Amino acid sequence: MNSPLSLLLLLLAFSLSGQDCNLTKAVVNAPSGLILRKQVAKGFITSIPFGDTINLCADKSYGQAEYEGIKGDWRKVYFKKKEGYMFDGFLRKMVKDSLNLDSLRSRTAEIAAQTDSLLGTTPNETTSVAAKNYAHPYLKSDELQLAIESYNFCGDIQSLDPTLFWYAIFLQSESDATGLHRIVPADLKLILSKEKVGRGLEFDILTDKEERSLFLLGSNIVIPHQEINLYDRSEAMRVRGSKLFPGQELRLDDERKVKLSATGQVIKAGACPELKDYKITISYQNEGISLEQDLSEIISDFGDCQIPRLYWYGDISGDGLSDVIFVSVFEDKNVFTLLQSVANPSKELFTQKAVFTLTNCQ
Repeated sequence: MNSPLSLLLLLLAFSLSGQDCNLTKAVVNAPSGLILRKQVAKGFITSIPFGDTINLCADKSYGQAEYEGIKGDWRKVYFKKKEGYMFDGFLRKMVKDSLNLDSLRSRTAEIAAQTDSLLGTTPNETTSVAAKNYAHPYLKSDELQLAIESYNFCGDIQSLDPTLFWYAIFLQSESDATGLHRIVPADLKLILSKEKVGRGLEFDILTDKEERSLFLLGSNIVIPHQEINLYDRSEAMRVRGSKLFPGQELRLDDERKVKLSATGQVIKAGACPELKDYKITISYQNEGISLEQDLSEIISDFGDCQIPRLYWYGDISGDGLSDVIFVSVFEDKNVFTLLQSVANPSKELFTQKAVFTLTNCQ
């Protein structure tokens, strides 16, 4: 009868022999984990946490890249039974063990204990919480700012920091309709307005791009914008509207995990209806987990009409769940609130990540 060790080696040899390249085992070395892509820099298969192992085709490059100052290549990799592409700048190749019995036994124990072995074993109950809870691979910054391009801005201009790494999110190009938003690094420009419409100092919030962006994000850490795929939901929002009235709901992801639901009673209809007990909740259902969160917990005020408007949503964090921007409309200002999804939620679903107040000049 074969020993467990010899069976393991036999299975490893069988599983790797069918590949068309020389495979090298590597460890994910990024603290927030890495995304396994369907194509080079495109598509999402799964998130692989820090410390997990993959099999890397090290003898063929699918294009060079640089992220956060680290240069590397896109490589074909194998993770459990999945095949895809990863940037190797955040992968650390493992040194092969020498072929002695003690080393092989030690290595077998390590493989069995890992959340991803080459045999695809199930995670051990003692797996750390940090390994299970995937962080947001794209928005890793604790200091994140949201801004909307505007002419004649009369709010607190000093709250915006032009020294951050700023990124402009654009609607897709009509000449190259991919169904995705475009994310482009941009220089934030805060310019004193030439033509005043009110009293006091007035500014223009612009970028170095001729095209006007949908919104701007500033981060003290570089955002790997080439890796992010943001689907353009603008047409769907235009058709259904930006407000959720009582009895309406909206699914925020294709897998139907997260939805927005509005409840309450309409006392009097109109552009600014009279409502009673109005409430918006965000709910999450996945793999036996069912959670619900009141939107008023993370948005301080819904605006003059007591119905916040949905401005934008998409997975810009990279955890597989949509992030959301709401705008609360007042007579003298519009308050934009970026809500970030919580990776692998257990208690709360969203947190308030950034707020931008667009004050009107009067």
